[in-house]
Amino acid sequence: MHVPISQERFERKPSRSLTVLWVVAAVVLAGSIVALRFAREIAWENYTVIAPSTLDRNEMFYRDLSLAGIALGVGLLLVAVWRTIGR
Repeated sequence: MHVPISQERFERKPSRSLTVLWVVAAVVLAGSIVALRFAREIAWENYTVIAPSTLDRNEMFYRDLSLAGIALGVGLLLVAVWRTIGR
């Protein structure tokens, strides 16, 4: 006996959680790239408030924080792609 395949199975809309995942991944990645771009300026701004000897450590902190954000954003994007393809 032939059982018809439901078109509904193949035409599902993306879930709200998947859409949120895409948005969060894009925002984290974009924000981290912008922060990395301005890490030197942020550290230089702190130069006037904090002792000059700590400038390199501050710059490294902001750079490392930005790189961690980029890694998180890329990871979230990979999860979003995997979940989208796996649907």
